[in-house]
Amino acid sequence: MDVYCIRHTSVDIKEGICYGQSDIKLKNTYITEKNEVQKKLNALEFDIILSSPLYRCRKLSMDIFPSNEIIFDSRLMEINFGNWEILTHY
Repeated sequence: MDVYCIRHTSVDIKEGICYGQSDIKLKNTYITEKNEVQKKLNALEFDIILSSPLYRCRKLSMDIFPSNEIIFDSRLMEINFGNWEILTHY
């Protein structure tokens, strides 16, 4: 069994911000980044697609795998930074 992990594309937030489980908008480079990921996956077939339900992951998985069933599982979400959410880490 092969497992492929795909990270979401760039988010539109300043560097150094802890955004964990906050739903952050994607950068305007989304289409270009999505196309690069998609090119690498074109020759592959997948039995199952799992994704975090956060927008940055949900959008990418739905755009790359439009005809596949996608299981959105909150256990795949990034950690919650609690009081540090949307604060700088330095």
